[in-house]
Amino acid sequence: MSMIGRLRAAKQRRAYTLVELMVVVTIVGILSTSAYPLYSGAVVRAKMAEGIAGCGTIRTAMRLHCVRHGGRYPVLSGADGNNLQSIGISGRDIDGKYFEPESYTVNSDGEIYTITARFETYEYTLDQNGKEVGSFTTE
Repeated sequence: MSMIGRLRAAKQRRAYTLVELMVVVTIVGILSTSAYPLYSGAVVRAKMAEGIAGCGTIRTAMRLHCVRHGGRYPVLSGADGNNLQSIGISGRDIDGKYFEPESYTVNSDGEIYTITARFETYEYTLDQNGKEVGSFTTE
């Protein structure tokens, strides 16, 4: 085999065919379409973790209020439910990257309470017994 023949053979071995490139592009496309829903679900879970933590902060303040006031929770509803200063929570305590203080709602009649965090179309609700309901829960 001549020198030119060897160079051509070497060039042909290093190059990819169009079919090989199309197969690789197809595989990458399939992997990306299956990975995107997993990624977006993980993003929502990460964002909701902030809301769940905020609900935990409010729950701790509610329990502390109950202990200090003879076993009664504060009465909060409607507009008062968003004013959490009455239980010792300032806006900075629950103001996060995705959840603002207005994202939380607290309803209490003195004996039972529910704390709700809302983000976009997702909702997480926690009651005095630790029961979680809504479009997003930790279960």
